Order: sequence, then structure tokens, then C-alpha cells
Amino acid sequence: MKTTGYLAAALAAITLTACGDGTGSDLTPGSLAFTYEGARSGSYSASGTFERASDSTFAKQPFAVGAKGSDGANAFVSILSYLPVTAATGHMVLFALPNVTAPTTLNVDAGCATAECPAIAVVFDTNPDESEDEADFYVFESGTIEVTSVSSSRMRGTFSGTATEFFGDQSITVTNGTFDVPLVNPRFLLTRTLPAARIESRQR
Repeated sequence: MKTTGYLAAALAAITLTACGDGTGSDLTPGSLAFTYEGARSGSYSASGTFERASDSTFAKQPFAVGAKGSDGANAFVSILSYLPVTAATGHMVLFALPNVTAPTTLNVDAGCATAECPAIAVVFDTNPDESEDEADFYVFESGTIEVTSVSSSRMRGTFSGTATEFFGDQSITVTNGTFDVPLVNPRFLLTRTLPAARIESRQR
């Protein structure tokens, strides 16, 4: 079920949008942070504003942002965060959540494969502008997301859990996760900036 959960997170997150003229942003800043240990150890902390660099890429700067929308059949909330590591690469976090309208607790379960299943992926050392790269993907197999507040424009909460490599068996334990992100309505797809397509091509 790793594939289903990760692709759900990636595909939901590509619907994120920036307000304004399409090349900048007038969004309020967001933040997402956590610590991790296991196959990889460290901390992640990204605070800033999402900005589009073009119709298919985003500015490689720290940010965290969310989107509320619908795929036609299901309403959802997605979160995308990015933390630069080099000029070309960074660590990325993707959330795909069911439509959340009030504080609630969501449990991540690798065996769940419906639109109501929350999913989280952590992508280390990715170049979001490349169709293929050597990124290290980890997908949450279990965990908890606590949404502590949500409005039409902002969502806050905490999260923790265990994630396993998408292309391997190593795992990391994520603790002390927090997020505080602006929520926007989807307006376009950043189809080249996220790894869903490259995962599918590598699975063929």
C-alpha cells in the first residue's frame, strides 16, 4: 500500500496555487517542522512564503503552504513544504488529507486506500525541477495528524509517525511535527515540480 499512499500525497499536493499574477505571491507565510531519526537523522524546519517561479516550478526557498480543493469527486486538503539544501536540491514534505473542517485527529494507516485516508511523504534531496533524480522517498506507514485549528484561510496542527523508504526497507521515526499553513484554492497544477510522474515512470 506504500504506492497508493505516496501517490495520493503527491498528486494532491500538485494542486497548490499562489495568489496574484502567477510569478510571485501575496500569501501569508507558513511553517512546518519536525525531527527524525533512524536510517536518516536530523531536523527539518521550513518557514516562509510559497512563490511560483513559472507556471510549472516554484521558487527554491523555505516555505509551507496548503490548499483546499476538490478533484471532482472528493474534497481534500493538501500541504506542501520545501527546505533548500543546495542551490538545486532540497527536502520536501507532502500531505494529502481528507476535507477537514474542524479540529480532529487523523490516523495514517498503510493499509488504507480510500480518498478519506491521510497520507504523508518526506522526500529527501530532491530536485523538483527535474523529471528524474536521486531523491530518497519516505512514506508514512503509520502515524497521527492532530489538526488543532482550521479556518477557510489557515490550518494548524501536529504530527508524528514512522515512514519507510519508497524504494527500500529502511525507516525513520518522525517526532515533534508541527505545521501552520495558509490555505488557498487550487488554480493551476505544478505538474513538473513533484515526483508523482517520476515514480510512475520508475515503476514501469
